[in-house]
Amino acid sequence: MLFSVLSATGVPAPAQTAVPTFEVKGLNLNVKQDALAGLATGTSAFKCSPDRQNYLTTVCESNLEVRTCAVKKSGLPQGMWQQFQDCTTTYLPASSLTPAMQRMATIGGNQVKLIRISFFDAQASEIIVFHEGKNPGTFLEAFTQRYGPPTSEVANARDSYDNGITWTRADETMKLGAARVVLTNPSVLTARRQRLEADREAAKNRANGAREDAAKKAKSDI
Repeated sequence: MLFSVLSATGVPAPAQTAVPTFEVKGLNLNVKQDALAGLATGTSAFKCSPDRQNYLTTVCESNLEVRTCAVKKSGLPQGMWQQFQDCTTTYLPASSLTPAMQRMATIGGNQVKLIRISFFDAQASEIIVFHEGKNPGTFLEAFTQRYGPPTSEVANARDSYDNGITWTRADETMKLGAARVVLTNPSVLTARRQRLEADREAAKNRANGAREDAAKKAKSDI
């Protein structure tokens, strides 16, 4: 199963010149070193390809659609946002986080490097935490202890914690104590999209029915 993951194991400080290393969990990708060098210098835009041995790709969500896109590098100094080509997803460094989010940055002994925020609709937004993986085995457990148990959507979360842990927030003040853990994957997104489409279709049918009833009543009143 493909997960929307890109786990960063290192983000260089502005004064550093070291090439950042990325671990892509669950996709079995072999990222070429020259591609990472291009990422570090901002000169490389990765390409989507059926040959995933040669390119660093990730799964993005846009309007509830799961699709694969390429990394488009626009500079990696801390404080700058990393945009993904043709995706609505935004990545930002931990240094840009709010104080509430920074307090969360050492969950399970893992220093958070990047936070990804994805907006699906007006009611739901999800945040994915990327950790550097020093103690990945404790990440989900520590998160669960602090913010509550996973939902039924992630019965297998303990087998997939390093694929990107997400949780849904209900307000823009990020009251993390009320957050619930979910794991974003294609099956979950597909089910969510189908529910939304069914709701829209039902609303459309109700509106059409109401218009027809009004028209019939208007004719009968003549």
